[in-house]
Amino acid sequence: MAIAFDSSLVSAELVKEACSRIEPYVHRTRVFTCDQLSQLATDASGSSRKLFLKAEHEQKVGAFKIRGAINAISLSTADYVVTQSSGNHAQAIALGCKLLGKTAVVVMPEDSPAVKVSAVRDTYGAEVRLCKPTQEAREAMSAEVVQELRTKHGADKAEEIHPNQDPRVVNGQGSVAVELLEQQPDLDAIVVSIGGGGLIAGIATYATNFTDCFLAPLRLFTEVVMTALQNGTIADLIQLGFADLVLLGMQVRHGLNSAPNIDFRSKQMDITKPNYTHGDFNFEALAVWQQQTKVIGAEPEAAKSAYMSKKAGMLVKNPPNTAIHTIADSVKSSLGPTTYPIVQELVDAVFIVSEQEIEDATKFVMERAKQVIEPGCGVAVAVATSKQLYEQFPDLRNIGVIMCGGNVDLTQLPWMRTKRQLEENGSEQSLKATKTQ
Repeated sequence: MAIAFDSSLVSAELVKEACSRIEPYVHRTRVFTCDQLSQLATDASGSSRKLFLKAEHEQKVGAFKIRGAINAISLSTADYVVTQSSGNHAQAIALGCKLLGKTAVVVMPEDSPAVKVSAVRDTYGAEVRLCKPTQEAREAMSAEVVQELRTKHGADKAEEIHPNQDPRVVNGQGSVAVELLEQQPDLDAIVVSIGGGGLIAGIATYATNFTDCFLAPLRLFTEVVMTALQNGTIADLIQLGFADLVLLGMQVRHGLNSAPNIDFRSKQMDITKPNYTHGDFNFEALAVWQQQTKVIGAEPEAAKSAYMSKKAGMLVKNPPNTAIHTIADSVKSSLGPTTYPIVQELVDAVFIVSEQEIEDATKFVMERAKQVIEPGCGVAVAVATSKQLYEQFPDLRNIGVIMCGGNVDLTQLPWMRTKRQLEENGSEQSLKATKTQ
């Protein structure tokens, strides 16, 4: 069943406006590479791949969430902002309200990492209310808090900013793609962890439009190249310093792998084979040369709303009134009425990974790339270095990966918990053995 959604509320234009609006309050995070991570992707696929990592784990509040929060708060007329979140959006709303002079009340599940609860309450000064660790409990308490504040202060004085279904939030999160595609415009794909889908929806909205905007001027230039070929004035373009662009036009005309024999450095070129005519210019090859950047989703097996939704062709939420057990606590939410239609239409595929794969990817980044990331970020890394991704999309070469967050409780790292459990089990087994002797 299709979900009615006003597409004018989330658009590439609004993403660009959000990017400008939030610029004074957020970091323009770097894009970096790690040879060993790229090698993992290469080994998984059997051919050369390069990963470009967008460092949102170095963003304010340690996650991309500040982008959507600042955009939404800036556009809100309420004095009191309420939200519900397991941690990263909670911190973002708390800091955003502090920066913009508003009061934040945050509903958090009682199993939220202590480091995130402390940041929301103690560092950024928001009021925290704890609830049962289910999506339904979070939403119910959030609605109660909004009603309470409206009764006390006035109907227009309080509103909820949903962590991933508020269009203002989605547009703000899309600013990640604006920066990334400015920094690294030749990406074949962008891999994004999915919880409620706000980040991937914003990125997909902009990335799709980015390619269209890029193609228009390139099409115009290739027309100029073809006209010059027809008129015998191609040498004039070369002498004007357009050598690389002329080569691009030639490649576009014949397909990337069948460019004519051109040596622009010596100003010589063979344009007699094949015979160039304006009429046989191949615009289809242009689309092949600059294919649309694919947007790939990544989810834990334990919380795969987007994967199930794409497969079913309808919104499928994670099991209701059920605690979701995954080390990737920041991506336990389900898609919703805002994000599902965008994911369904614009996201090319969603892959799921196991808890062990998430743990291994997170640990690898910490040990080899020397970056502190949370397991929710490890989900995207696990997919970007997986065999399944490249089996379905073998032509991917340059892959962007959104390092979405770095808020991790260092006393509760997943491999440390596993080690403690093994030690406890070993102690129990030793005790049982002693009793039987």
